[in-house]
Parts: sequence; structure tokens; C-alpha cells
Amino acid sequence: MEGHKRVVIIDDDEDDFLLLRSGFQTFATGIDLIWFDFPQAFLSAQSWRHQPIHLLILDLYLGPETGKRWQQAFLEHECCQHVPIVIYSGSEAPGERKEMIELGAADFIDKASAIDQMKNVVACIRAQLN
Repeated sequence: MEGHKRVVIIDDDEDDFLLLRSGFQTFATGIDLIWFDFPQAFLSAQSWRHQPIHLLILDLYLGPETGKRWQQAFLEHECCQHVPIVIYSGSEAPGERKEMIELGAADFIDKASAIDQMKNVVACIRAQLN
């Protein structure tokens, strides 16, 4: 992996972002992790117009909204053309992983609840950047 990669995470739980950021600081270098709490905040910031995004990490449940709806919207939006989308979720509902992959997700990664689980999460995310 050459140069810095910009990874955007959209998750309404800041603690999930902070844990993931700690994982990247511990187990990966050269990745800039940028957090937005809701999809609308990401779209209105329009930072993707000025600096490329290499990966989008999307929480499956964003408050009252669903990542399923947003994944499709991002796949069709100019901000994410040719950008892999990884679903990052704590959901254990049967079939969701398969459904999200079929709908276009590059991967479906289970959320880590502690820093010791982060090494595997970071490795899975980095694999999508290569």
C-alpha cells in the first residue's frame, strides 16, 4: 500500500469511531480515518470533492436510518464511484451479511468491542485498500 489512504467512517456512535481509530493507530500506518456521524454530514461536507476517498466504512444502523438504504445511495453517488464500501456492524441478524454483500458491499466486518479485537478488524479493512 503506497502513500496515505483516506478512509471515511460513517457511524452515529463516536465510541465506535474512537475504538477503530485506536486500532488504526496501533496496527496500521498511512491511513487517515475521517469520522462523520451521519451520511448527510458526509455528503454536505463535500470533502470528497477535494481529496479522494479510498474506502467508505458504513455502520449498518445509523440511528433511525439504515445503512442498507445508504449503501445503495452511496454506490450511485458521485462521491463513491469506484470506492469500496465496507459494512461495519454489531448486528447478529441472520442473513444481513449475505444481503449486504449481494447489494454491493465489498465486505461486512463485525464491530470490535475492545482494542484486542482490533488487529483482525484493521487487517480486514486494510485488505480492502490493496
